[in-house]
Amino acid sequence: MNYRQPIHFLEGLTRFGIKLGLEPIRGLLFELGNPQEKYPSIHIAGTNGKGSTASFIASILSEAGYKVGLYTSPHLFEATERITLSGKPISKRKFASLIANLVPAIKKRTEETGIPLTYFEVLTAAAFQYFAQEEINFLVAETGMGGRLDATNILKPLICVLTPISLEHTTYLGNNLSAIAFEKCGIIKKGSIVVSSPQKRAVTRVIRKVCKEKTVPLYLVDKKNLDEDASFKLRLSGEFQRENAALAIAVAKTLSSSVFPIKEKNIKEGLRKTKISGRFQILSQKPLIIYDVGHNPDAVKVLCKSLKKFSPGKKYIFVYGSLKDKDSRKIIRIIAPLAKLLILTQSKSKRARPAKDLFRVAKEYLNEEKIKAITHPDQPLKFALKDEAPICIFGSFYLAPYLKTWLSKRQRLFD
Repeated sequence: MNYRQPIHFLEGLTRFGIKLGLEPIRGLLFELGNPQEKYPSIHIAGTNGKGSTASFIASILSEAGYKVGLYTSPHLFEATERITLSGKPISKRKFASLIANLVPAIKKRTEETGIPLTYFEVLTAAAFQYFAQEEINFLVAETGMGGRLDATNILKPLICVLTPISLEHTTYLGNNLSAIAFEKCGIIKKGSIVVSSPQKRAVTRVIRKVCKEKTVPLYLVDKKNLDEDASFKLRLSGEFQRENAALAIAVAKTLSSSVFPIKEKNIKEGLRKTKISGRFQILSQKPLIIYDVGHNPDAVKVLCKSLKKFSPGKKYIFVYGSLKDKDSRKIIRIIAPLAKLLILTQSKSKRARPAKDLFRVAKEYLNEEKIKAITHPDQPLKFALKDEAPICIFGSFYLAPYLKTWLSKRQRLFD
């Protein structure tokens, strides 16, 4: 099986949504010998910062000498990006072999239950199997969506990590903060330790309640620790990364206080070496082009704060694409004061919100001459570069492949 065959197989599966119950993934993993039980894990849920926090933690553990598996989602370019071993993505050849070997078990489970497995469930099982084969010392895994019913919630983690929680995926997770926090807190298991970022009051109440019910210790990162940990040098840009780093430091110190030694130099080097695409990523200095996958109001507020600090007093040309389930109205309202021009586009995803719909919303916050709708995602950056203003592309993981293609032609590849 070559690489395109497993990709074609995966893309033929259901791509999105939460099914009631974890039985499909539990049954598949049972067929595989429950590989997820062969190593300790750190499980991460939240709305913003999951990927960066997971990468920070994995990098710190690698610096401390542990063999670390990292499972994140979604990917920017290739599915192999989701499954990394000590900082290196699984090879396409190994990925193809892994999926091919899972097919008999997948077909067996589907025939027995009549319930088809999803893209995310199969990829999750593949990752857990791969890490067992590689005999890792630690798994760091982030949820795909929510927590309680997410396929990764089959894990029994040493540490449950909660990044900042805000409104998202309201169709699936609930339409208020408390309901969404409850879903995210579904990853909390008896016998684990919970480490959380500073949260909104309603979220903190839910976290405390769940921890009390499950009699597990809770460590809430104090806001003052963000300043104390600012001395650690980060390779990643953006104000929000300080909070993600502080959370990763708290996790490392929690591990170190038990039976997993981690030195301060491991923390410093791990943070310094962490690299992740699409998070306030500076693609070019001249002209200044910044790419950020932030796609909800809280993430975009932090993005704007970072942009103001990075180029004080400057207005930006924003290139924005969104999915249908995102709060585009609030997002456009947030960026409007910083916008010299807002270019609206759409990816080829079935879930993409049409650029013409975004245009109608944008007219409520910006003069029409400051708005441009360009349907084809290959063209917005070309149009933006006609002006000398700094450019910020944001709003979706799905824009990344088009952006990479265009930049490649100009010999500005993603790092």
